Amino acid sequence: MDMRKLTHEMRLKHWLRILQERGDSGKSVRAYCREHDINEKSYYYWQRRLRETAAEMIVDSKNTNVLTISEPTFAEINLPPQSENSAITIRIGNAVVEIQGQADSQTIEAIIKSLC
Repeated sequence: MDMRKLTHEMRLKHWLRILQERGDSGKSVRAYCREHDINEKSYYYWQRRLRETAAEMIVDSKNTNVLTISEPTFAEINLPPQSENSAITIRIGNAVVEIQGQADSQTIEAIIKSLC
């Protein structure tokens, strides 16, 4: 493996960890970046690069018949109560839906079904 590719993979892993930590923190991108002295434009750049890499991996696996996509299934998730200012982000393929405030389970289920 050449050094350029190895460096790129290491950067992807580094930024994947940062994006996961930001998501787990529950903080907005702006607040998290400010708190960790991260350039917000860099954050979004690497978020885009990671999504592109993930999409390429899915396409590659489809071409080799490794990935099979079945009908969506739903699992009940018990979450702690959240404030009315909370948000839910749903990512399916390239589609991203963000639901602000409180939404009932039927609404969320209808959104997911319409995306699939």
